[in-house]
Amino acid sequence: MISESHKFIFVHANKTGGNSVNKALDLYGFKYPADYEYDHESINFPHSQHWTLQEIMKTGDFDDYYKFSISRNPWDRMVSYYRKNVCNPIAAPYVDAEFNDWVKMAFVDKETPEYKVRVDERYSDKGGVYEREHDGTRNIDEVYSYIKDDDGKIGVDYVIDFKFLSIGFSCVMRRLGIDVQLEEIPQMRSDVKTHEGKFFNIKTYHDMYNSESVDIISYAFQNDIKMFGYTYE
Repeated sequence: MISESHKFIFVHANKTGGNSVNKALDLYGFKYPADYEYDHESINFPHSQHWTLQEIMKTGDFDDYYKFSISRNPWDRMVSYYRKNVCNPIAAPYVDAEFNDWVKMAFVDKETPEYKVRVDERYSDKGGVYEREHDGTRNIDEVYSYIKDDDGKIGVDYVIDFKFLSIGFSCVMRRLGIDVQLEEIPQMRSDVKTHEGKFFNIKTYHDMYNSESVDIISYAFQNDIKMFGYTYE
């Protein structure tokens, strides 16, 4: 999200609660900058609500803008992504695989749909960035990849921990002088239907993992884990 009126940028890493932030700030910025002629020839990802900081910075002069983002425990985040996206038969990331098999496919074998280069035909008629070939690997990439600058350093002013999203969001709003409240994030019910009518009755993300997949995520998200102190609690 880019706000010209209040000079802020929200870098929305996938599956970090960013949709709630975008909804709360709808009157203050552009959730989809590409719809408002923000573009750069080097950017090929059409879904501009998930542009990285480096991509956003190429579309304008934002040096004096306040920049913030959200981080999330990667073991928790990938379970959320799997249940919402991978298990959705009409979604691009859909794979008919159990969670631990999917983790290996995605982060070791790298054979999931996220690695397929394609044009999103739902939006390609808009032209520009919307008709460029892209993959979806950022959807399962580290938050670090979203918020780093050209020197590999954290380029945002503030990173909210998903676990304390409401508190962190309030702090950012005070800094920006905006009086809005963050709505409660809808939680995925434990009886959400997935592949072939199966259900995941889990109380915590730990219920999804085996020892191998815990280690795979630990390696794949080592920057997030080191920077934000995450552990497989």
